Amino acid sequence: MIDRGDCTFVQKVRNAQHAGAAAVVIADNVCQCKHEDICTSDADSSCENHEPIMADDGSGDDITIPSILLFKQDADPLKDVLKKNKNVMLELSWSLPNPDDHVEWELWTTPTDQRSADFKNDFREAAFALSSRVTFTPHEYLYDGVESMCRGDDGTNFCPEMCTNGGR
Repeated sequence: MIDRGDCTFVQKVRNAQHAGAAAVVIADNVCQCKHEDICTSDADSSCENHEPIMADDGSGDDITIPSILLFKQDADPLKDVLKKNKNVMLELSWSLPNPDDHVEWELWTTPTDQRSADFKNDFREAAFALSSRVTFTPHEYLYDGVESMCRGDDGTNFCPEMCTNGGR
């Protein structure tokens, strides 16, 4: 378990992977304003208006371990147990339903993600070959770069792989 802090999610997971971690649980250190009734903010911090976006910053090609983000109100009780030198066991699991011989999957990406664009182009031939057995739905994730603090006061775009229009 790693506190959210200031560096990117990708860098946190990469550091843990290099240290031998099999998975990473990132504990958010800031309450969301909509959860202030169940979340206790630290004295020196204010709540966030939006959920943090845990996404690849464009440098995550070498990440091979799974990672999740726990909101502060979910992470704090686990951290309290860990601080008492007690073990906590978490299971990261997901299922792939397969009720028939048809596979359905989706790709979520951003408009400026060149790797996803390359993948979609490269996947075209396979998609046609599998067309009767697979449904592939690409999506583009759009969000407000200003609200997500991707743009600095000086106009610097902190999320170059995620934001269009100069981080706006």
